[in-house]
Amino acid sequence: YYIARFSYIEPDGDGTGTIYVDTADGSLPPIGNTNLDNYDYEFEYNYATGQTLQMTNYNAEDHIQVAYSDYGTKFDISQDYFVAVIPENREKIKLAVEGPEAKQEVTGKETLTAAEGETVTTSAGTKITVNKVDYTVSVTPEVCPAGGIAEEDVIATPTPATAKTIVPVGQLVYTDAEAFGGKPHVIIGGWKANSLAADVTLPDGRALAEALQAPGDYVVEKLDTGDIIVAGYTAADTVTAAKELIDALDALLG
Repeated sequence: YYIARFSYIEPDGDGTGTIYVDTADGSLPPIGNTNLDNYDYEFEYNYATGQTLQMTNYNAEDHIQVAYSDYGTKFDISQDYFVAVIPENREKIKLAVEGPEAKQEVTGKETLTAAEGETVTTSAGTKITVNKVDYTVSVTPEVCPAGGIAEEDVIATPTPATAKTIVPVGQLVYTDAEAFGGKPHVIIGGWKANSLAADVTLPDGRALAEALQAPGDYVVEKLDTGDIIVAGYTAADTVTAAKELIDALDALLG
């Protein structure tokens, strides 16, 4: 086996390469042949920056067959022959980056009126959607002279009359092993899935096992202990019981 070695020099001197060729047919040597164990690649290119590129067709899916140098030369060994396409002049590119975001400066003044949830369009064609309107209402009564409106006559009526407030409560869900005493629990699942349900006695005096005898049986009950039991004979029955509890809570919240 005779291997010829050719040198490649980049036109601007930024890199050099070495090409190994099988002299039998002029093709690149079959790397992986045990008779050629001194060679691990068909082409090696050394950049001026000190980096090295090694190209081989051996295990092609794991190695590089086509690459470019800093000068813009294209190296290709994919067809078992070395091909270098060298530009006459070093390539230079202009790069423009475009994105979906843009800033628009508006001069002058335009007044638009929109209700909560409504979308309006400016004269320039910009669409504005009002997702939520936050506002504060205050009443400052003033004592008027005789014959006017006195402070005690001023009545402020809020709309709506009631409001819901979300109160953070921390962690609510525990396993039966993590549950602690002293406070009522919502016990979900029967005695086979939840040890807290093992000694549950329903308000009518029955044990939980007596109430859950067959598929379709489920209970949603407040116990004398203050706990609430939500359980079914099967997992699907427990889900049904949970939905009934959720419906009851929704009804309380109005």
